[in-house]
Amino acid sequence: MPELDGLREHGWLAVAGSPVTADGLPGALAEAELLLARAQALGRPVAAADPLGFDALVAPGAAAGFAERVLAPLRELDRAHDRELVATLRTWLAHHGGWDRTAAELGVHRSSVRHRIGQAERALGVDLADPETRMRLWFALRWS
Repeated sequence: MPELDGLREHGWLAVAGSPVTADGLPGALAEAELLLARAQALGRPVAAADPLGFDALVAPGAAAGFAERVLAPLRELDRAHDRELVATLRTWLAHHGGWDRTAAELGVHRSSVRHRIGQAERALGVDLADPETRMRLWFALRWS
């Protein structure tokens, strides 16, 4: 997007989300946060427009239901134990599993990131070494 690249030339790292109506603003914030994490990981502007048309394959209600179901164990641990597993997982995935970059962005030690990611794996009952699992979780985070 030329507008975003122009902002980058002036020192701004910008993102552009999908157009939404006023009642869609809460979801737009979550999308903007994911886009920003992705832009920071890539070091370049990011727009929500999907040139592959993937988002059109999944109905918004089904996507939201999937996200809610998949992320429920992490959200419960976050609420019950004042953890930040969802934010850590989102940042870790945006940084392609980079411990140091995730730790720096979150302002924690890399061993804290490793511990949180281990907790997320156990809570979800998944293996984050599997790229398909990471992809599914990225979409759940994106659709939440």
